[in-house]
Amino acid sequence: MKAAYYTLGCKVNQYETEVMREQMEQRGFDTVDFSDIADVYIVNTCTVTAVSDKKSRQILSRARRLNPNAVIVAAGCLPQTSENVPHADILIGTEEKNHAAQIICDFISKRDGISCLPLREVGLLENIHTFTPSLISKMTDRTRATVKIQDGCRNFCTYCIIPFARGPLRSKAPDEAVSEVKALAEAGFCEIVLCGIHLASYGRGTDTSLADLMAMISRESVTTRIRLGSLEPVVITDEFLASLASIPGFCPQFHLSLQSGCTETLKRMHRHYTAEQYMQAVEKIRKVFPNGAITTDIMVGFPGETDDEFASSLEFAKAVGFARAHVFSYSRRKGTLADKMPNQIPEPVKAERSAAMIAATDETRRQYEASFIGKTLSVLFEREKSAGVYDGFSENYICVHAKSDRDISGKVINVKITSTHEEGLFGELI
Repeated sequence: MKAAYYTLGCKVNQYETEVMREQMEQRGFDTVDFSDIADVYIVNTCTVTAVSDKKSRQILSRARRLNPNAVIVAAGCLPQTSENVPHADILIGTEEKNHAAQIICDFISKRDGISCLPLREVGLLENIHTFTPSLISKMTDRTRATVKIQDGCRNFCTYCIIPFARGPLRSKAPDEAVSEVKALAEAGFCEIVLCGIHLASYGRGTDTSLADLMAMISRESVTTRIRLGSLEPVVITDEFLASLASIPGFCPQFHLSLQSGCTETLKRMHRHYTAEQYMQAVEKIRKVFPNGAITTDIMVGFPGETDDEFASSLEFAKAVGFARAHVFSYSRRKGTLADKMPNQIPEPVKAERSAAMIAATDETRRQYEASFIGKTLSVLFEREKSAGVYDGFSENYICVHAKSDRDISGKVINVKITSTHEEGLFGELI
């Protein structure tokens, strides 16, 4: 039988899709492209915004059109937070993804062509306080591997439904994380990305911090490069940065979620830092990693965001000088406090503010990238972009293009940067 997979959302979802894929392959399912005719379609959903909900439902509908007789599976955050998931034969919650293959195979063996109500395998998360064991041996069609080391969030930002979709904080045991990273490195992956729903809280309540885990991985000398997923500015301390600086192969890219550069807006969002504290974290990073990249997420049009507040956020983004920014408009999400807040911002205003923020952060990105002309960057090449031209990402997550007469996909090579490129930088292989 054939199975196809579609992943929406974060790096954690990418990891969990690979867990499900490997389980299915172990049970004899062949993996095919999502556009092919498959017997089972597994859609690993995202529900972080109303737009994500809509996209998840659209992909489920596409799967049903591809093969009306297929078993359609909606997995993850959307079925965890909503019972309204059309087109799906099986609904699998965020914890149940860890044994998705068993659920699917049991369903197929009992269905026998008889139509029935959707099977709902979605458990309560409140009493889950331990990290469910999971591991992968590969990342299909990727040159870098993602390892999930943390799950859950308890920040309860006013715009976010994820704490209800992911439950309490829990962390992968350090020895399990180290073993998984080591196995992936030995399988040929030159870069490992450690990720979590709230990565900064890894090890909370235990004797092992995120910095401790990074050091343990480094001592094993298991990989060329180690990258961290999204962090919070509160985790950026002198001690944390000193620990990272001592790790060979650490990639100095810090994805610090900002959301807004205005402290008053941050308060309404229930973010646990001020704009001033965020800037202090940036300054600490640049003191230790002068060429490090600060990347981020910025939301515009949050309820109550005045023209002055947006102007403050815009000027703050320019002052930070982000190397890369994901800019998006606030979208109402039922079940969150922000959905009921007064002074919702009209869509045309959101669009205008989004365009202004994108223009500003595009400019800071270009300035950051141009500062590396004449310098050498270590690049993990991913694919042949065009005839004889390959692209990949530097340790500080700049997209770099270079010509080569041999296949350099999956290779880490030093590149002397010669010029800017519309999608990053261009350089010559050393």
